[in-house]
Amino acid sequence: EYDYQGNKTILLHLPMQPKSTEWNPGEGALYVDEPEEKILSTLKGDLQQVQYATGVNNHMGSLFTEKEGPMQTVLEYLKENQLFFIDSFTTSNTVGYKLARETGVKTTRRNIFLDNQQDVGKICVQLDKLVAYAMKKGGAVGIGHPYSETVKALRECLPQYDQKIEVVGVDKLVQ
Repeated sequence: EYDYQGNKTILLHLPMQPKSTEWNPGEGALYVDEPEEKILSTLKGDLQQVQYATGVNNHMGSLFTEKEGPMQTVLEYLKENQLFFIDSFTTSNTVGYKLARETGVKTTRRNIFLDNQQDVGKICVQLDKLVAYAMKKGGAVGIGHPYSETVKALRECLPQYDQKIEVVGVDKLVQ
């Protein structure tokens, strides 16, 4: 049997409505004022494009993840399809993580954003923070993007932690 994931965790980075209209979450985004049927059909379409995904995390979503009704719709679907949810924690008022736990969806949340600033040195500083958090708490979730600076920072700065931590797929951190 072919290993589609290459021993990696594949996530759907699900676009969700942000609070500010100056940000466009992109194609396939979920919006709070849409009916449940539209949210579900968009979610299903997005998942079909990432067919080997075992979990979902929110892209943007500072407004969407604060709304219990729309989030419950998403989480019920994820539960039915045995998918986990990583709350990117783009707002301190998110209900995503809490509702996922209440709904029985395996979940965790982002602890550190790695590359809000696309600068190798600054990303390495964020990696330091992530490792310190992981060592203190026993695990941590960092979110980064496939920017060349992020890839370079991971190659340059992560090896120094080989004796201190184990880098694992986020699927190992959900509960």
